Amino acid sequence: MKSPHIASLYNWIILVLLAIVLVVIGLNYSKIVSNHEVPINLAGRQCMLTERIHRVLLQLQSPLRQSLLAPHRLGDLDAAARLFNDTLLGFVNGTSTRNSANEQVRIDSVDDPKTRKTLDSALLLWQGYYPLLQAINNHPSPDKVLAAVAYADRHSEQLLGLMNQLTTQLTVHSQAHSPQLIWL
Repeated sequence: MKSPHIASLYNWIILVLLAIVLVVIGLNYSKIVSNHEVPINLAGRQCMLTERIHRVLLQLQSPLRQSLLAPHRLGDLDAAARLFNDTLLGFVNGTSTRNSANEQVRIDSVDDPKTRKTLDSALLLWQGYYPLLQAINNHPSPDKVLAAVAYADRHSEQLLGLMNQLTTQLTVHSQAHSPQLIWL
């Protein structure tokens, strides 16, 4: 017969092992949930970048702004356009981009057909927009700013709507897969 001391030691070991297992499961679950949040946050940032790019273009259009703030605004425009482009291509092709903490994060390509259609529409608009923004950053001129502003006036609202739609679709997709995560 085992002594009570040995039995309580076995119980203690079982409790410690159970606690370790629960911690490992919790950490894995936390990582899975975090992996679902990253694309949603990045899609939301795409909305903000769409608005920022249009705002900077409008500021560059003003003659006073062109003379006083152009170098600073051109840097803002270039940074926002590159970040938007890298993140959009990340959703399309699966690649790395920067998060809000300027850390490198991996985005998997979107495979949901409905969300993919939204991305394809956004990419089509962006392919007309991005070269105009690059032209301003490469060789700024009032004519290039006016061309980009005209494009933004026609398409920025639609691009913003598509980025909002992307955020919603990624959220719905994540929520649909969340019940499966509980059992992991």
